[in-house]
Amino acid sequence: MISFHIPGGLFAVFPVDKPKDPEDSTVLSENVQVTWFYALKQWLPSSDYMPDETRTPYEYYLDGENAVCMPVVLRGKA
Repeated sequence: MISFHIPGGLFAVFPVDKPKDPEDSTVLSENVQVTWFYALKQWLPSSDYMPDETRTPYEYYLDGENAVCMPVVLRGKA
């Protein structure tokens, strides 16, 4: 395991659907991919935000809660 500092700021957070079987990592992996696709290809182009490429996106996995976290800035503010 490694640790690193994630600078604060504005993040778009997308919950990832839980698999029916919590041990099914294949379904979880597919759900994460679907969530990233939605965030990047559907939500982002139609939102007032754009990715903040100076910060690192990450995925959150803790106690059965999963999320995709994308750093964003308002368009025209980058």
